[in-house]
Amino acid sequence: MAPADGAMGWDVSEGSPHRRALAASLMDLGRIGADYSTEDLLPYAELAAAAAKLDLDRIKAFDNSEDRFELAEHAAVVVLLLEPVLAVLRRLAQEDEARRRGVWARSTETAEPRPGRAPAADGEGTA
Repeated sequence: MAPADGAMGWDVSEGSPHRRALAASLMDLGRIGADYSTEDLLPYAELAAAAAKLDLDRIKAFDNSEDRFELAEHAAVVVLLLEPVLAVLRRLAQEDEARRRGVWARSTETAEPRPGRAPAADGEGTA
């Protein structure tokens, strides 16, 4: 059993390929010394549970459809095609959080104006 699914009380089949994928990913992280304990994973699992609820709520909106193909198509869109959008949203949120914490110095971003952006009048770029 993967650490997070047991601690979350999730009902996941023993043969789930996602269970094996999680275990393999955690082993890969462990090989490079980036170990994640169950305690480390729980906040991520809670966010994943909230996202799964949103996914299924979106799919449920089509549940009354007479067209089962339409329902299956919408489910595929929500489950598969939305994944890259969610990954990008996470990256944007990480960038925002890093800037809030001052992790990335704004001076490196403003050293040279980007194409199509003029430097501010005081010589500082804009964020």
